[in-house]
Amino acid sequence: MSDRERNAGWSMVAIASLAVAVVAAMACGGAPTGAAPGNAAGHASPAPAAAPASTTAASWNFDEDATGAVPKGWTPGETAGRGTPATWKVVDDPSAPTPPHAVAVAAENHGRTFNLLLADGTSYRDLDLVVKVKAGTGDEDRGGGPAWRAAGPDDYYVCRWNPLEDNFRLYYVRRGRRHQLAGTRVHSDPAAWHTIAVHHVGTHIVATFDGEARVEADDDTFTGPGMVGLWTKADASSFFDDVSVKPAGADAGHAPPEAGAGQAE
Repeated sequence: MSDRERNAGWSMVAIASLAVAVVAAMACGGAPTGAAPGNAAGHASPAPAAAPASTTAASWNFDEDATGAVPKGWTPGETAGRGTPATWKVVDDPSAPTPPHAVAVAAENHGRTFNLLLADGTSYRDLDLVVKVKAGTGDEDRGGGPAWRAAGPDDYYVCRWNPLEDNFRLYYVRRGRRHQLAGTRVHSDPAAWHTIAVHHVGTHIVATFDGEARVEADDDTFTGPGMVGLWTKADASSFFDDVSVKPAGADAGHAPPEAGAGQAE
């Protein structure tokens, strides 16, 4: 037998042995040495892939949730937290757009800490999102608004109203840092309920405040689906109600959503 034939024979044996080892490891639910993170060597498992974009609508008015607790199916979070997480809970509010309940956030944060409440299991890319908000207290910040395409508490889009500054702005938050995309001036009653509506298709975003003030931008920071949620900054303690979201088709173009739109089907 020539050296070339002998080496080829050993190569075939090695390949067959490795294949057997891989199959055996998979059958035992494990991974072969040198596999992707998550193996027995103690490497961290990779982050799960983003959920497919939802094709159904969803809405929440919180009226069936128990007061004094976080609404069912929602999880509090914060961006750049400093050890004093905000408290989110369902409260009685006769003034709510659909009484008797609303969601309230009590916050004592400062600076660049953002308070979040994310809807578990939601996954929307192109969407029409409507949220009703009422400002409460806050010396450093007030008001708030919706968040969407959220991969977690440090990466998302947000559109917020601030009655202390009389403005309405659109941002993206990436790796915990906020970047403004657009903004406009608004003068509104901080004690009244207001409607923020967002239409996002592809990279184009249009948001309206009470169907009048409008901000618009194109951005490709987050192009995949993500969670929807509620947002305030620093010490803003606010109220939210009548959250609704539905997929927005590409044929909707750049038209803004209807402010005050009813609950999604």
